[in-house]
Amino acid sequence: VDGALRFTVRQDAWVEVRQADGRVAFSGIVRPGSPLAVDGAAPFALVIGNADAVRLEFRGKEVDLRGAISTPNNVAKLRLP
Repeated sequence: VDGALRFTVRQDAWVEVRQADGRVAFSGIVRPGSPLAVDGAAPFALVIGNADAVRLEFRGKEVDLRGAISTPNNVAKLRLP
């Protein structure tokens, strides 16, 4: 297992994670109180809806999503090595 992503949310958030080969490792809703952990082969391509309610950790370190969030739709698109 090359990478590990962990999502914790304050409000429902939609998350899609694609791994290095383009396959979807996760696609769905993450709910408060039910953190999500995703493993797979990096790099990861992420799309996160309701992004300002999401805390993301990659390999144990918090990822600052602020620069990746587009307004006004509150969607973050990013790639993690």
